[in-house]
Amino acid sequence: HPTLLFDAAELPSIAARKDDAAYADIWSAMLSQAGNYDPPIEDPGPGRDIRSYANRLINLALIQLVDPGQPFDGLLWDYFFTMLRYPNWDDDAPEPFNNLDLTVGHFLTALAITYDWHYDRLTPPERAELRQRLRGVTESWLTSHWMAIYRDIDWTHYGTVTNNHYWINHEGVAAAAFVLADEIPEAERAQWVDHLEENLAIILSVLEDDGTSHEGVAYHSYGQINLFPWLDMRDRALGENTAEAIPWFQESVRYDIYSLLPGGDDNYGGVANFGDCPPRHYNPPRTINAWLARRLNSGLAQWSAEQLDWSYVTPYSYLWYDPAIPAEAPSALPTWHLFPNKGIFAWRSSWDDDATYFSLKSGSYFGGHEHPDAGHFIVHRAGVPYLTDHGYSYLKDTGEHNLVLVDGLGQFGEGSQWMERVDPVNWAQVDSALGDEAYFDLVADPTAMVQADTLDRWTREVIGVGPDIFLVQDVLTGSAPMGLEWLLHSYVSAPPTSINHTYSYKDLRTENPWSEIAAGHWVTQPQESEAALHVVDASFAAWGATIEPSMFVPEQHPDDGGYNESLASYQVGFRLRRSANAAQIRSTVALWFGEALAAEPWSTAAVEAVRLHDGATEVLQVLWPTGGAVTGFHSFDVTAVMAGRRFDEPAYFGRQVTQLDWQGTELIDASQPLDLFVRLEHSPSSTDPLRVVSEGAVETSVTLHCPGQPATVLLDGAQTTFDWASSRLTLTVPAGQHRFVIE
Repeated sequence: HPTLLFDAAELPSIAARKDDAAYADIWSAMLSQAGNYDPPIEDPGPGRDIRSYANRLINLALIQLVDPGQPFDGLLWDYFFTMLRYPNWDDDAPEPFNNLDLTVGHFLTALAITYDWHYDRLTPPERAELRQRLRGVTESWLTSHWMAIYRDIDWTHYGTVTNNHYWINHEGVAAAAFVLADEIPEAERAQWVDHLEENLAIILSVLEDDGTSHEGVAYHSYGQINLFPWLDMRDRALGENTAEAIPWFQESVRYDIYSLLPGGDDNYGGVANFGDCPPRHYNPPRTINAWLARRLNSGLAQWSAEQLDWSYVTPYSYLWYDPAIPAEAPSALPTWHLFPNKGIFAWRSSWDDDATYFSLKSGSYFGGHEHPDAGHFIVHRAGVPYLTDHGYSYLKDTGEHNLVLVDGLGQFGEGSQWMERVDPVNWAQVDSALGDEAYFDLVADPTAMVQADTLDRWTREVIGVGPDIFLVQDVLTGSAPMGLEWLLHSYVSAPPTSINHTYSYKDLRTENPWSEIAAGHWVTQPQESEAALHVVDASFAAWGATIEPSMFVPEQHPDDGGYNESLASYQVGFRLRRSANAAQIRSTVALWFGEALAAEPWSTAAVEAVRLHDGATEVLQVLWPTGGAVTGFHSFDVTAVMAGRRFDEPAYFGRQVTQLDWQGTELIDASQPLDLFVRLEHSPSSTDPLRVVSEGAVETSVTLHCPGQPATVLLDGAQTTFDWASSRLTLTVPAGQHRFVIE
């Protein structure tokens, strides 16, 4: 000993970190946390959640190991022996631990680590007592459902093996198995390790390659901070690096980065809280990403470990952080990303702290801490939540999200405390996603998740234009008239009170951020000092509308805390509810920030359309021809599913477009349907070049309006051929998604 996370030869360099300036903040935080610990309670009873004792014990054990002169030695052993001797370890105990399996998993890990680090300070009887506890609990735990082996796993248990409970219990058993090497019969211990290895292989086979978690970002962090020590113990013993072998680890760095909300005054405004997720991480990215940076040599993870403006750390930060890894700021990344398995699309107007943030979810559904939220989206800006998710729910309900209810029914998996697992035939999908720093066009298909038999198809398209404008179109088709409820939630919030906090809404949850400006025109203003978000119904169909309280069954009582075991419902803000009854219908809604713009609905039976303008100045015009083509419509001739033109920051765009003419000027002429964003009519700069973003199913020839003659055209960074004459640029566009830069 030590052997679990480092060995005796490494200990001097680890101890020296406390005097290294690169670790000064981490070491100071560890000491500060230890100085605030109360002694452990004598009787936790069934109602006291003492999981945090494990982290306290690890912190105290590491402090006293690297600096024995610190004043926490008595508290260290008080925690160690109190936790070891609690009579609450078993489900058959008169008063089992609250959150029994999690507490047991955490306690096994902390006790094993402390035993490993301070082995020489324990007497032979104390070591025997510890071994007896670890062996007894492990033997019992291996036969429990917490450690079940799911051979030939299918969708019914995808969520089981990728949730935080499963990982935490395996971490605890792994700590026991590896710390007791050479101290118990090897045949007995080998059975433990074989069990762990089989289950780890199953876990790794189910983790989705896009790096996401069905439990949401907060539980993602809770799972990772317990998975990673297990892998450290395991990989050290077996000489492997699991993180390098599985794509999920590398992509999970991106998942975390693209889930970060701009904070306004700093770079941490919390997280996109899909699923059972509060406004921020449960466990600090500075710790988790330090592990990923070290294991993957990831500069992006290192940026989060060093520079994220949420400074909380854990003792693992001290062990995992490596200052020698150069950080790479996310500003080098595209401002948008699609995580294809989970169907999460995230876009931000920039990587600045005052950016606008949009995200939508429409993909796989494992259940548990997940929500029935296919097609749901959120909008935040500069630390302020505008269109929201309520977060941790104790009764999973589609109606808590920005979605459409059909015939009073929500989505598969709803109606229970933990979301029911969903058959993959009912998973949602993202049909297309085209992104640029100034634009995105996203099409989600949540149809299969909707329980109503009358619904044949529902697609939701969201277009983002610059930092200020969003357009949302829903197209619903049924076998009979459907009762439809279109929902949009918002609440009043308060800005953070300190650097380690995000926005909060509990104290203001019954206040109404909405106001109605005119028929079909609403405004939500979650914070008085911040910009308002306008919402205008531009649909041809008639939708009724009302503003009403938004009800929610939270995990904890919002006023006095404590678990909401009675599943009481509370108000959290208000929602705009639009309603209609039809077998076929479209909803077209324009959203924008600021007071300068106005929206003029142009929709007719032949085309859904909207014009945004600033007085006499045109800003944006977008059309959705209901039959796929329209001529002579407000100076447009269009053959496309969607097409539009921006005027203030000149650009034009379309989805499945072959023709786009405006005022007699041919903007797009394509031989096959393409998704396009084209910005070729402005004075370029290094940050705003002349460019074309495209996606198509097959190679396509396209001619675009381009006033200036190009010298060079780059296709995904490499020179490509082109033709240009009389302001017409002709390109050969390969199948797939591509970016052309015109110089």
